[in-house]
Amino acid sequence: MGSAISLVLQNYQTMNYDTITIDTCIFRQYNYQFQSGMLAKLNQFKDTQIKILISEIVVHEISEHLKQKIHETKQKIDKALKDCPNYLMISEEIISQVKETLIPKSNDEDLINQKILIFLDKTGSQIIYVNDYNPLDKVLTNYFEKKPPFSQKNKAEFPDALALVSLEKWAEKHNKKILAISTDQDWIDYASNSDYIDCNDNLADFYEYQEHKNKIAIEFCKQLTQVFLEGDIENTLKESIKNNIINQILNLDICPRGDSYGHDYEIGSFEELDIKSIEIAPGKPVKLLQLQDEILSLQIIFIVDSRLYGQFYVEMWDSIDNGFFRSGPHEEEVDFNFELETIIELEGNFEDIKSDIDVVYIEIISNSHEVDFGCLYPYIR
Repeated sequence: MGSAISLVLQNYQTMNYDTITIDTCIFRQYNYQFQSGMLAKLNQFKDTQIKILISEIVVHEISEHLKQKIHETKQKIDKALKDCPNYLMISEEIISQVKETLIPKSNDEDLINQKILIFLDKTGSQIIYVNDYNPLDKVLTNYFEKKPPFSQKNKAEFPDALALVSLEKWAEKHNKKILAISTDQDWIDYASNSDYIDCNDNLADFYEYQEHKNKIAIEFCKQLTQVFLEGDIENTLKESIKNNIINQILNLDICPRGDSYGHDYEIGSFEELDIKSIEIAPGKPVKLLQLQDEILSLQIIFIVDSRLYGQFYVEMWDSIDNGFFRSGPHEEEVDFNFELETIIELEGNFEDIKSDIDVVYIEIISNSHEVDFGCLYPYIR
């Protein structure tokens, strides 16, 4: 583990990035949460030497994805409100008032544009417009020669091509090297053949790169990684982090599903989430995100081993009464192992990992997890 971290830091010393661009897949990975989490950490670069470029294509794709997210959210709210009279005995008048509050008749596009503009302003990001850099000649050449981002299997990559070529032309014009943050293989392949674009698939790597000169903070991250890997139960910081995470895990949004063999089923309640262990994810060391005002911000990815106990109701056919009836509750339990990405902020003396270090903030990046309970039909086992 130590040698792997040393190799990363050694690579950082050869980097000289002061310009980054972010692909749509990264915004999607962090669920378009501009106001918190990993994307909000970009705010630290406003009015600094770090320049953030966002392709016009990426902005458009974010807008389309947010439009779909808003539509899905409104559908879920509408469905939940329709069920209220049946199960919660709430009057139609109150439901109508709640619906007007939760689903305003405002223009979705205005809401989306405002959300994007606020993010661009807070981060100081610059939009790169495709038409400003006339990329079509190179895009067509790459298309016919089957060069990245085009390939034999995938020729529907004109948006990516327009974004990448216009970004590359900007870099060439300004004599800059851009670090693209993307998990898209087409972006990675294109960057491998570009003199002006490199690619990294982890936004946290860039944050750590920006902080790499702070040797104390980086050494602390290495030590904390080792503490988790070695299972040092006497380390109070480790136990404090775990206890704080357990409290937050209990508030996770659990999305259960199961196989009822064509029968409708309804979720009853979750009686208990039994957390067996929380360990740092293999091969994913603690990453330094930011050091500001004596607060150290870290990314730690954990593997949580747990068991979930819940209740379900299944709609079944009564052949005697010729009608459906609600069977249950049926108690089910299932092993539930999942990856948990967190942002953790600490305060204290980072020169000594055994000193008094306080956990001041913990955020779970993704608070929604799907759990498969398997077969829910009570007579098929």
